[in-house]
Amino acid sequence: MDGLGATAWWGFSPAMDLISKWKEYKSQSAGDSDNELNIILIGCSDSRHILKTLSRAYEHGSRKLNFYIVERTFEVVARQILFLDMAVRSQLGLQEKTELFLEIFGNSKIRSQSEEFLIDSANTYIKMITDPSYAEENFPLFDFNFLKYKEKDWLEGVFKFWRNSTSTVFPIEDMWDSRLRSFLAARYDSRSGIFDWDYHMKLVERGGDIVARREYTEWRESGLSFCSRDVEYTVPNRTLASGFVFNRGGERLTRRGYYGDTVCSPFITYGVQCEEKTFYKKHNNVYAKTSHDIATYNLNAIFYEIINHKPYVKSECNGQSETATLTEITEEDEDELNESKNDINEKDRFLLPDAKVIFLSVDDLWKMVDRGKFHDMFDIVVIGCGFVQEFKPDLNSAMRNDALVIAESIRYILEAKQDQCNAFIDNVVAMATAAGCKPVTKYENGTQHSNLYFVHSELN
Repeated sequence: MDGLGATAWWGFSPAMDLISKWKEYKSQSAGDSDNELNIILIGCSDSRHILKTLSRAYEHGSRKLNFYIVERTFEVVARQILFLDMAVRSQLGLQEKTELFLEIFGNSKIRSQSEEFLIDSANTYIKMITDPSYAEENFPLFDFNFLKYKEKDWLEGVFKFWRNSTSTVFPIEDMWDSRLRSFLAARYDSRSGIFDWDYHMKLVERGGDIVARREYTEWRESGLSFCSRDVEYTVPNRTLASGFVFNRGGERLTRRGYYGDTVCSPFITYGVQCEEKTFYKKHNNVYAKTSHDIATYNLNAIFYEIINHKPYVKSECNGQSETATLTEITEEDEDELNESKNDINEKDRFLLPDAKVIFLSVDDLWKMVDRGKFHDMFDIVVIGCGFVQEFKPDLNSAMRNDALVIAESIRYILEAKQDQCNAFIDNVVAMATAAGCKPVTKYENGTQHSNLYFVHSELN
């Protein structure tokens, strides 16, 4: 198994406001009168684009947003449910929510209190996935109606594993080290130098220089990415467990373990791009802030704007730490939130009446397309780099005229060389053309673009 692994726990491009991108590339003649947008995300691995889009929905007027999620494994789906649900939890303070989110999102080990939160959530999700009436009443954001009974059973099995606190059920330290030894082989004892080389010659060269070398190398060594000082991370993060089928002597064996990324890192999704440019200040040619700082700010902004429907404003630090400042902001925000109890259901979740997240399997997607269920339906199509093979001509009928298609590139797949990145772009452009889509610009350098944009036209 290579360093990228078999299960993508996070995406390899920064979070985007999909409506802004759609407006940017939408034909001027088409106008902007749509009161409902259907968005399908195929193999995006996490909920970053949904969260970012929901956080900026207030900027684009009132419209219904339907997000269709298609993933290959239900362990990934389960994590998306968790992170989307965390965004609307009202009982979590802003800073607490962000720290908990980042910890479960990108750390191989979590705190004991975070495990308690995970177990409580898993118990609730089991009831949600097995009781449609309970789900409809308490989780109106989610729609599981397209999933078969066996697929719901798989999801239930994932949640049951999350609540299994037996220490030996997921020995992540041993599994992480085993992955490193398997991938690096004879280079294992020189891994520190390899990590340093990958950081300077790959991640930095491709635009990830805001990620501190210490952050990246510590994650490569231990799987710990978003860590706070004086905090002990001792409990294996069971949301990072997945199954993998091995072929041993002609016999197919399934084993649970860590089969995710050990090279590219979880910093890309929330921690390399930021609208607050003060985070990019340098002292002696070294960034004063880190990727962790940026991810914290970005998620604070996302969670705040989802609930408050107005811009999140960063206060001046005045020599204090960013965390202290954000904590002060949190206290003010919580007073504001307490005034809007009518927007919270009995399970302490904020309601998003104009949003719906619908879950599909890959097979079901194409069955629906073949049957004409999704004919002329999708306004925005987002495809993760590991799913570009799903960019099929059959998708043509499911896209509306002027639909925006966003294909994630392999810019941040650090194992990919320059010629491979270029070839990837050529292949995606060819597939897009076959599906009736035209690139919005000419793509040449494969390591300079995080995403590739195409516009669908029924005239193509």
